[in-house]
Amino acid sequence: MWAKDVDVPSANPAVRVATPFIPTDVIVRQIAPLISLPVERIRELVENFDKDKIGGLTEVQWVFFCEENQKYFASLGEEKMGFERFLGYSVPDADLQPSRTRRFGQGVVRFLEGFAAGGVAGAVSKTVIAPGDRVKIIFQVDSGRRFTLSNAVRLGVKTVRDHGVLGLWIGNGAMMMRVVPYTAITFVSFDYYHSGLVYLATSRYVDGVGEEGLAVALRFLGGSLAGATATTCTYPLDLMRARLAFHSCSEEKPPSYRVVCNTLVKTHGVKALYSGLIPTLVGIMPYAGCSFAVFETLKSRIVEWHNLSSEKAISVHERMVAGGLAGLIAQSATYPLDIVRRRMQVAPRRYRGVFHALQLIYKEEGLFQGWYKGLQMNWIKGPIAVATGFTVNDVIKRRMREYDEKSAQYSHREYLVTIPEAFVCGGVAAGVAKFWTVPFDRLKIMYQVGLGAFDTHKLGRQGFALMGDMYVENPNMWQGSGITMMRVIPYGALAYCFFDIFQTASERLLFSLTPTPATNFLAGGSAAALTTTMLYPLDLVRTKAATDRLTSFSQSYYWTLREMARQKGLRSLWEGCSLAVMGAFPFAGIGFATYEFIKERYKCETFGQRLFAGMCAGVAGQFTTYPLNIARRQRQVEQLAYSGLGDLKRIFMRPGFYASLYRKLSFGWSIGPMTLGMSFAINDLCRDGVVKARKEILHDLLFTGGTA
Repeated sequence: MWAKDVDVPSANPAVRVATPFIPTDVIVRQIAPLISLPVERIRELVENFDKDKIGGLTEVQWVFFCEENQKYFASLGEEKMGFERFLGYSVPDADLQPSRTRRFGQGVVRFLEGFAAGGVAGAVSKTVIAPGDRVKIIFQVDSGRRFTLSNAVRLGVKTVRDHGVLGLWIGNGAMMMRVVPYTAITFVSFDYYHSGLVYLATSRYVDGVGEEGLAVALRFLGGSLAGATATTCTYPLDLMRARLAFHSCSEEKPPSYRVVCNTLVKTHGVKALYSGLIPTLVGIMPYAGCSFAVFETLKSRIVEWHNLSSEKAISVHERMVAGGLAGLIAQSATYPLDIVRRRMQVAPRRYRGVFHALQLIYKEEGLFQGWYKGLQMNWIKGPIAVATGFTVNDVIKRRMREYDEKSAQYSHREYLVTIPEAFVCGGVAAGVAKFWTVPFDRLKIMYQVGLGAFDTHKLGRQGFALMGDMYVENPNMWQGSGITMMRVIPYGALAYCFFDIFQTASERLLFSLTPTPATNFLAGGSAAALTTTMLYPLDLVRTKAATDRLTSFSQSYYWTLREMARQKGLRSLWEGCSLAVMGAFPFAGIGFATYEFIKERYKCETFGQRLFAGMCAGVAGQFTTYPLNIARRQRQVEQLAYSGLGDLKRIFMRPGFYASLYRKLSFGWSIGPMTLGMSFAINDLCRDGVVKARKEILHDLLFTGGTA
C-alpha cells in the first residue's frame, strides 16, 4: 500500500502528483535494528537521497539508496529490503488509522500468496523427480537390495512392466498431499524465522563483528527451524508415502493411502503415525538449514560478483545453479540421517534410536551400501529438485512483488455499486430474464431427458406437437416455475456479486492490472461454480418438478428436500453436483468473458447492443457445455447412483449417446442465449440506474445544502 500521498512544493514538478514513498522516519525505525550504524547516520544517509525534499524516498530513490549502501544490507537479502515491504509501514497519524485494517488484509494476502508459492514450487519439483525418488526409497527401506545405477534402472523398468508408466508415480498423490503443505510451510516459516533471528542478533551485536559469518549462521538456523516446523506438521503423510512405496514393490496391487493408514493405526496405535519423528527431525533440520544457508549465501555472492542492483536482477539459470549446489551439498552432508529416517519409518521396533540405527546399519551393510546407499541417485535428482523448488518459489514471489508495486501505482479498481446493490441488480436481472422462458425451458428438459418420443428429422413439427400435448394435459405451462424462480433469482444475485469479488482475485492470480478475457473467464467460472454448489438442491427439485417426478405429498419444495434428505441422506441433495459444476464453470466463464469482450470492443452502450452481446456469449457457452447439461438432467431424473466422475461412462457410453449428444440443441440456442443476453443487459441497466440515482441524490443534497 502507499505509505502517504504527497502534494508539496518540489524542485521536480513530476513529484507533485500523488506518488508512493516511504517516510524517512519509517526507514530509520525499520532499518536501525538490522544494521550496525547509529540512528543519526542512517537518517543522514536517507536524507541525502531525498533530492525533492518530500520527507522520504520514492521507489527509484530507494533503489539508489540500497545500491549505494549495499555493504550494510548485503546480509539482509532482497526480502528484507524490498520497497513494497516498507510501504506496509507508516508513521502513526490519526488520518491514517483506518488504513490499519487494509494493512492487516494485505498482510494476510501476502502470507497466503507466499504459502501458495511454496506449495506450487514443491509440487513442481517433486513431480519432476518422483520416479527417481520412488526407486531410491525402495532401495533405502529394503536392506536386501544392493544399490547400483544399473540395478536402479532395472527396478524402474520392472515397475513400468508391472504397473505401467504411471507406476513410477505410485504414491505420488500421497506425496503431493505432504509435499505441497510441507514446502509451503517451509518457505513461509523461513521468512518469519529469519526475520526474527536477524532482528534479535543485530540488535544484540550492534558492533557488526563477524557480520558475514553471523548472516550465514542465521540463515542456517532459520532454515533448520523452518524444516522442523514443516516436518512436524506433515510427518504422518511422509510416513504413509514411505510405506506405500515399500508395499508397492512386493504386492501386485499397492494398497491405498487410507488402507495403509488404517492398518498402521489398528496394529500399532495412533502414536505409530509419528514413529521415527525424532530421527527425521535430526536429519531434516541440518538438511533444510544447509539448503537455505547455501542458497541464500550464493545469491548474495552473485549480487556482489556481477555488481547487480538487487537480488531481483539474478537470472533464472543462476538461481538454478545456486539451488543445485545447495541441494548437492545438503544431500551429501545429511544423507546417512535420511537412511535412518526411512528405516525407522518402515521398521520402527528394530532400532532403539538414531545412533543405534547408524551403528547397526554400518555393521550389517557397510559404509557405501549402508549409510550412503542410493546417494548416487540423490546426486542426480536432489540438485534438480532443490534447484527447481527454490527457483520456482523465488520467481513466483518476484512476480507477486512486481505486481504489488505496479498495482499500487496503476490501481484501476473502483466499484461503481456496493455488494448489496450488486446482489439486488443480479437478482432482478436473472428473475426477469428467466420468467418468460419457463415454458420453453420445461419443454427443453423433457427433450433432454428423453421423456418424449422424437424424430431427429422432424424437430420443429414434433416440438410444436409436444408443446401442444403438454398444454392440453396441463394448461399451466409455468408448472415448477416457483422453484425455478427460487433458484434463478438467488443464483443470479450471488453469481453477479461473486463475479465482482472473484474478478479482483483473478487479476491478482494472473498478474493482470486490468480485466482481460482470461481473468473474466476465471472470475465468471468461479462465481458460477460456487453459486451452483450452494443452490444445487433447488436445481435438483426444479428438474423433478418440470418432469412430473414429484409426488402429490411432496409438491411443497421444502418437504421435497426434507423427504429426499431423510430417505437417502443429506448428500443425496447434491447428487450430480459435480456434473453441474463442470457445466456451469465453462458456460459462465465463456459467457462473462465473451460478453465483456464484445461490450468493450464494440463500445456497446444501449440496451439492444448489450442484449446482442449477451446472446453471442450465450451461444458460445451453450454450444460448449450442452452435453454436460444433458448428462446432468438425466442423472437428476433417473436418480442414478454414481461413485465418482469416472462412472459418467454409464451415461456417455449408452446406446445412442452420440446421436443424442446435442439433442434438440436448437431449443438451447433459442432459449439459453436470449435468457443470458437479457440477464447481462438488465443487470447492466440496473447498475447504471443505481449509479445515476446515487449521483442525483448526492447532487440534490449538495444543492439543497448550498441553497440553505
